[in-house]
Amino acid sequence: MIGKEVREWRERNGYRQADLLKELGIGSRGTLSALENSEKEIPRQMELALIALEENPGLRIYHGRKDTSHRKTRKSEQVKPYCLRNLVI
Repeated sequence: MIGKEVREWRERNGYRQADLLKELGIGSRGTLSALENSEKEIPRQMELALIALEENPGLRIYHGRKDTSHRKTRKSEQVKPYCLRNLVI
């Protein structure tokens, strides 16, 4: 999968950039934007994570329903992003 296909994947699966950043544990929107505009192959771990999220919607942490980024959350409410290192296929 090349970077430009990530944008197509994100739009097809109803993710906003902010949600996909959190889901994959990517550090900044600029990093994702550069990836989405690239003609290069994405890292295999990321490709496998995207496949897993598409095939198993229950793995999703963020469902893109309501933007609550403006709201401060308590530490107990914070959701940790899905870690690519723990992905088992």
